[in-house]
Amino acid sequence: MTQRPPSHTHRPVPEASQPGSTPSPRPRPNNARWTGAKASTFIKMLARSGKVTSCALAVGMSRQSAYRLRARSPNFAHYWDIAMGEAKRRRASSRKGKPRVHPLLSRVPLSEMDLADIPAPGE
Repeated sequence: MTQRPPSHTHRPVPEASQPGSTPSPRPRPNNARWTGAKASTFIKMLARSGKVTSCALAVGMSRQSAYRLRARSPNFAHYWDIAMGEAKRRRASSRKGKPRVHPLLSRVPLSEMDLADIPAPGE
């Protein structure tokens, strides 16, 4: 009688989950404390992108801690509003000069569109 291999096979543990290995590519935010330098960098990045999560993670903080700081610091909230306004202006100016969205791809329901707006094939 021959022996069969066990029904389960040994699968190696991925390197990232082994003790002493390098951490995952996306480091966990350090929620220790907001510093003046972190807050300043966050506001500058927010003015460029308008993305709270990515800006908070870039300075080593979480999105939730950024919103908590905004709630308890009126100065930070004021600069946050200014930064979001700047980001909104940047997005609007980057859209200027871009071609209009085709009517069939528009978010406006077809019933509200004029069929004359739809270009003929080849136009």
